[in-house]
Amino acid sequence: MLDPLRVRQILQNFISNAIKFTAQGGVTIRVKVLSTMANYQSLSFEVEDSGIGMTEDSLSRLFQPFTQADSDTTRRFGGTGLGLAICRRLAGLMGGHVELESELGKGSCASLLLEAEWSEQVVAPVSLPQIHVPAETPREEEIETAAPSPEQRVLPILFAEDNPTNRKLTLKQLEKLGYSAEWAEDGEQAFAKWQTGRYSMILTDCHMPGIDGYQLARLVRAQEQEEPARGHIPIVACTANAAKEELDKTREAGMDDFLTKPLSIAELSAALQKWTTTEGAPEIAPPPPAEAGPEDGPVDRSVLQVYSNGDLQVELEILRDFQQGNAEDVGELRSAIEEGSSDRVSFAAHRVKGASRMVGVNALGDAAEAVEKAGKAQSLEQVAALMPAFDAALAEFEAWMARQNETNPA
Repeated sequence: MLDPLRVRQILQNFISNAIKFTAQGGVTIRVKVLSTMANYQSLSFEVEDSGIGMTEDSLSRLFQPFTQADSDTTRRFGGTGLGLAICRRLAGLMGGHVELESELGKGSCASLLLEAEWSEQVVAPVSLPQIHVPAETPREEEIETAAPSPEQRVLPILFAEDNPTNRKLTLKQLEKLGYSAEWAEDGEQAFAKWQTGRYSMILTDCHMPGIDGYQLARLVRAQEQEEPARGHIPIVACTANAAKEELDKTREAGMDDFLTKPLSIAELSAALQKWTTTEGAPEIAPPPPAEAGPEDGPVDRSVLQVYSNGDLQVELEILRDFQQGNAEDVGELRSAIEEGSSDRVSFAAHRVKGASRMVGVNALGDAAEAVEKAGKAQSLEQVAALMPAFDAALAEFEAWMARQNETNPA
């Protein structure tokens, strides 16, 4: 028998991937009856796109779960492989399976094949349940209704973030605010942890390789509908883009709230109090003045004070971690430009933008944002025109770090 929630969950993943990787052309959704025998039919639910497609080598590795976030397949194709690994497991629970055909540069077709019992009796159409979060600000009484139980308030927060720098700094903020937390480096790991663990809230980045924050929220909400005893766990999105389109996406995915990156410790504290507790939350002590040190240059040290308490050595340790991770992201950006892949350009630039602003390297973050927008607009010429400004901001930061390493060695 078909499970409408699982079918919807799988098709949402198919459609999300198809739209994400189709800049031109279209996406086709169809259902085929492959065969009929006695009172059973073999059905194929298909989502076909004219997007970027993929190579046979990437296709052969696509369904491997927990692919590392920095692998070439994951970096290049973003939210395809890990989500499909879960889809295959969900299909198996219904006695079906998932197939994917793809050709690089021509597109992909994802299929869910199931066997369904049919009846000659005419029945009314069935509407699949819809997850809806109202666009208007919730009333105070609605917030109280959605608040976790007292038991939930002592449970850890589940934090999903693929960028090591952002992850480390946010975990420091949570620790400073007095909240325990467990982390996952992508949506699939977060979903697996949520299924087997107990948490007071999910705090998730929106844009991650594999299963992103939106897909994670949809998976959680669908599972909650299947298992009402789980209750409703608050999901708060972290996004660097506060545009209405982005906020609408968080609501449509079933998220309860959102925070704008870089995360302010005051805003993070307010969200934690709102969704995990109503009393006894730790107060935020203002950071002490920063100790005398080098001129700020390309780094806004006030951003780092919430982690360092003004200790320059702690700030430099954070910046060295950022510098190492940023080198990988910049390398990925240059590789994407050389290959001429607008999708990879926007994804890599997004990572540079978020991490840079998280540690106060704002000029580099602004330059990366401009490159990201050009990549999303599929304008490689504009990307090329913006790269000198990006390189200048990067060089300024690298030179500043070199001076600090001379005077304040690790």
